[in-house]
Amino acid sequence: MGLLRRNAVLIGLLCCTLAVGGYILLTSTPEPPLQEQLLPPGALDPRAPDGGSGSSLQLGLVWRPSPGGVTLSVSLRRHPDGRFWLEGEGLRERADDATAEEIVTLLREGRVRRRLTGVVLGHYGLDETGWRARLLLPNGRTLRVGDEAPGELAYATWEGTAEVLLLDGRLRAIFAGGLDWLRRASLLLDDLQEPPAEVQLGSVALVRRPSSWLVRDGGRQARARAEEVRSLLDALQRARPSRMLPGRGLPFPQDFPDLVHPIVVRAGEVVAAPMVLRMNGIDQLFFGPGLRCPEAEAEVYAVRADGARLCLSAADAARLQPRFEALRELRLVPFAPGQISRLRLGSALLERRDNSWFLDGALTEPGEVSRYLEELSALAGTPLRGPLVGSAAVRLETEAGDDLVLRAGQCPGPCIQRDGEDPVGATPEALALLAASPLRFRSRLLLAFPPTEVRSVTLVRRGGPAEQAQRTDGTWALVQPVPAPADAVHLGHLLALCTELRVVRWVAAEPRSEHGLGVLQVVLAGKAQRESLLLGASLPDGCYVQREAGGPVGILSVEACTRLASPLVSRDLLALDEARLREVIVSVPPGGPRTVLSCQGGRCTVPGGREADPAAVLGALRALGRGEPAGYGPPGTAQPLVRIEVIHEALPLPATAESTVAPERQALTVYGGRGALAARLAGRDVNYRVGGELKALLP
Repeated sequence: MGLLRRNAVLIGLLCCTLAVGGYILLTSTPEPPLQEQLLPPGALDPRAPDGGSGSSLQLGLVWRPSPGGVTLSVSLRRHPDGRFWLEGEGLRERADDATAEEIVTLLREGRVRRRLTGVVLGHYGLDETGWRARLLLPNGRTLRVGDEAPGELAYATWEGTAEVLLLDGRLRAIFAGGLDWLRRASLLLDDLQEPPAEVQLGSVALVRRPSSWLVRDGGRQARARAEEVRSLLDALQRARPSRMLPGRGLPFPQDFPDLVHPIVVRAGEVVAAPMVLRMNGIDQLFFGPGLRCPEAEAEVYAVRADGARLCLSAADAARLQPRFEALRELRLVPFAPGQISRLRLGSALLERRDNSWFLDGALTEPGEVSRYLEELSALAGTPLRGPLVGSAAVRLETEAGDDLVLRAGQCPGPCIQRDGEDPVGATPEALALLAASPLRFRSRLLLAFPPTEVRSVTLVRRGGPAEQAQRTDGTWALVQPVPAPADAVHLGHLLALCTELRVVRWVAAEPRSEHGLGVLQVVLAGKAQRESLLLGASLPDGCYVQREAGGPVGILSVEACTRLASPLVSRDLLALDEARLREVIVSVPPGGPRTVLSCQGGRCTVPGGREADPAAVLGALRALGRGEPAGYGPPGTAQPLVRIEVIHEALPLPATAESTVAPERQALTVYGGRGALAARLAGRDVNYRVGGELKALLP
């Protein structure tokens, strides 16, 4: 009986336990994960007070570093320009925009992960003494943030409710960092979106030009080194204070009329900051080498223009005090060559249009202006003191609208001055570069004549007969001074040269006597075009040349001078066809005893059947084919040495004007002594220079 009673009691207790457990399970077990929004759409985006398109926002933020501890209250305000500010009693300074925007995003886009109902708020750090942060929203509601929750979440609740919300833990982590987490930890009030127009660091000012920078200090001014300015601006942008001190560092200026830039160093201690960092005329930072950070003598004390008190490392403080000499650009041209679009050399104007350079409206020599600008950009010097005496000047202008003038002269040694700056020492080569003639940039194309359009080529030598070759039905023939076959191969090379005949360089705008122009005149004529060149005195690297129509004087290459001056008559008139050669009759002297050589298949014999020396005979005859035209008319005072008559086997085909096949019978006379020899073909008033191999035929 007792056993039954005990079992009944145990069963009753079990039923009570199950009932209570079921009640707790039904009332306190978390619901399945949610993804509903924390705030309704638009709750944090009211219209701007002025009705504009921008939006302002104000959040009340209250921190409690420890449960039941002292609270800190500030207002996080976003102005219509998008910048965030921290405002409170005795506080108004810039907030960290990224962190502030993250808070707004966490609220606007935040999702409720779970809801806990029927629970005790104090168990989650959400009662009146346990909360860590409170957010007062524009709609009048207050979100209270408490303890951490598993899964990188945080417990939160809307004040006035008993419901616990599980939110993204990042919201609690931000407030766990305290006020310093929201303060803007930077030397500048705002990030630089683009290089400022002007930066002032104490007495040194940097002024941005369209393509360069100016540095000023007192009465001195110079172009600044762009890379140093960029490095400085980047350092200012990236620099972070080593510490941020509590309290404001700016008193009311009207209370300290004797101080230009009053700042608070310690409570009750107000001094003047000796240096100011300004950008675009707006104060950014007050500092000075003599201001030491409280409790850290190695750090420099500074106050940002919004009142934030900063401690700077010695390295960052040193960057805020650049020297004029360190920023000055010693290279004479502070622009990259590709930025320059106009160049003035005296009265000459060089302009870049569509990636091409023009000299007074005409295309320049390709690449020459770029090479000149590269040479200019390489010039640098040591600053000098003293006036410059000189007049050679170059003016450079960039496509962006920047410009500068370089003047060359003596002060007293060679020097160059950029704008009104102190001159710099220069080498004579640098001075010559600034005094460059516009001819350097003129296109070196002297002549462009399509080869197919040329109908005649005429050479007029000073004191000699004119040579003219004419082309008829594709065949060239010499018509002056004597009718003869013309050298078609040589004329082909000459016309190819004149397709795009270029000078090595231009040397003078006008001809002078020392140029000796007119020694040779070369005339190319076609149906609708005529071009005439005047060649002059020879030089080691060529000869002078000018177009007959006028223009500057240039120098042609040695190859071009030689080609243009070569005679037009065929070089094959004295050539022998060894395969058809049958007989050679040599008379020494002309009209004297004759020696007859019989030839067959390239081998010759003398009377009596004795074979002649092939090397001597054929070498002498071949020398005739290598003869070069030497002029026209009688041989002058040269004495005839030998007469050579050559007989070839009959050729069934008629010879053409430019055929290399000699007539059936031709006779020539060799003149001169045992030095220079000249050969002259009977019936052709043309003289040829021949080689010494012909001496083998002389007695």
